[in-house]
Amino acid sequence: MDTPKPPTAIEKTQAEDFRNTYANNVHFETSVWDLKLTFGQLDQRFGPQSIVQHTAVTLPWPQIKIMSYLLQVNLMVHEQLNGRIRVPGGIIPGPDKIKIGAQVFTDADAIQKLALELYERFVKENPEVAGEPLMKKKKKNGKDENR
Repeated sequence: MDTPKPPTAIEKTQAEDFRNTYANNVHFETSVWDLKLTFGQLDQRFGPQSIVQHTAVTLPWPQIKIMSYLLQVNLMVHEQLNGRIRVPGGIIPGPDKIKIGAQVFTDADAIQKLALELYERFVKENPEVAGEPLMKKKKKNGKDENR
C-alpha cells in the first residue's frame, strides 16, 4: 500500500479584479450546505446604527471549520504578542438573541444549551462584553431611545 504524500506548497495568485476592503460588521446566513458571510461597514451618515453591506462570501462548512481553527490560532498569537483584545460592552448578543438559521432542529434545547455554554465561556474570557452598550440609551419622554 502506498503511503500518502504530504501536500505540496500551494501557489497563490491574485485575480485581476482582486480587491482588498475593510469591514467592521459581518452578517451570517446559514444553510445545510454552507455559510454566507456578508460584510459591511458602519456608516453613520445614514443613522447611528446603519450598516452598508458591500461583499458576501459563501463557504462550505468544512472550510468554515478550518477557518474557525485558523482564526483562533491567529487571535491567540496576536493576543500573546500584543495583549488581550478588549471587546466593547453590549456588542455580543446573548444566546437567546442568536438566530441559528432557518432549519428545524429536532433537539433545539441541546443547541440552545451549547450556544449558552459558548456565550458564557466568551464572557468569562472577555468580561467587558457584559458592560454598557456602545450606543448607551437615554430616557426621553419615559421611553428608551438610542442616542
